[in-house]
Amino acid sequence: MADYRIYYGDGGPPYEGPPEQAPAQNVQAIAWNDPDKGTGELGRIVLREWDIYIFSDHVGDWHGTNKFSDLMQHLAHGCGPGGVRAVLQGSWINRTDFLQILDRARTDPGLNRKSSNHALREDGRE
Repeated sequence: MADYRIYYGDGGPPYEGPPEQAPAQNVQAIAWNDPDKGTGELGRIVLREWDIYIFSDHVGDWHGTNKFSDLMQHLAHGCGPGGVRAVLQGSWINRTDFLQILDRARTDPGLNRKSSNHALREDGRE
């Protein structure tokens, strides 16, 4: 299984390669397997609706923000291994396309299923 997938506004296949090589524009969602959370959060995490997506070793994995100051705080730890390895930009697309992409990110069979006792979380819709 993939560790994470990046979904873009063009609706094409999700990106799964190194964060440093990910296309930087038109990100709509990033989904990944996150086994480090408690039992209510095991499985799939989906970041969405952010202006900036950052992959940082310092924080661990992906982080979404709308604040330039957050980006600067991440960059204070440097670029490359141990610091920021990717900065991607989200963009607005029409709602219908966005919801279809988000549904793909939430239900993609290539990632762990969201698991919890909460019905919406159980089938990956939260």
